Amino acid sequence: MHPQCESCPYMPKKRVRSEREECKMYEVCEAPFCPREPQSLIIWYAGEEICREREHKSLPWVQAQRKLAKVDATGYFTLEMLKQDCFIKAGIQGLDPDKEEEPQLQLWLKNHQQKQKMSDEDRAQRRDLMKKNFDDKK
Repeated sequence: MHPQCESCPYMPKKRVRSEREECKMYEVCEAPFCPREPQSLIIWYAGEEICREREHKSLPWVQAQRKLAKVDATGYFTLEMLKQDCFIKAGIQGLDPDKEEEPQLQLWLKNHQQKQKMSDEDRAQRRDLMKKNFDDKK
């Protein structure tokens, strides 16, 4: 190819595929949150699709989406909320789309604190205490 042909407007350009298009599930995926495209992460409703690509199923926020879908959560969730390692149980609610987001988000994060990390020693002490209390009740 001649150097002058590279700038020719009639020469077809090779289109660069996006990260999302590199996914094996690209043709059938309708998940609004794509791990391959961080800029796609805006909001997610519990009824919407979740990334099904195997290499991303262990991401904490993808796991949180699965749990929220299972407990039939209401409202919408931001990536920040999904990354919050909190307890997810029936009745959990996301944000109301009809209200201002920032005050709701701050309250939600305050009310859904991170799970506490426990050392093996703390876990063993609690197990012993529970066993002692159980034995005392007999």
